[in-house]
Amino acid sequence: MDLPSIALSGMNRAQATVEAVATRVARGSVAPAPADTVDLGHQAVDLLQARLNFAANAKALKGADQMTRSTLELLG
Repeated sequence: MDLPSIALSGMNRAQATVEAVATRVARGSVAPAPADTVDLGHQAVDLLQARLNFAANAKALKGADQMTRSTLELLG
């Protein structure tokens, strides 16, 4: 597997995490009943982690793009 594919896969996983958190928060309740509640702190941590993962994979993708451009400049 090449670097751009790995980076895109990581970005897709981060997006899936954001969507899962959004679904849990939308379906959850902040009522006192423990079975029906969503730990908003935990969901916030998951969102921050997904954001950082997405950003890291975007930087890796940008780096791979720059390496490809440099290689093509050297060859052409």
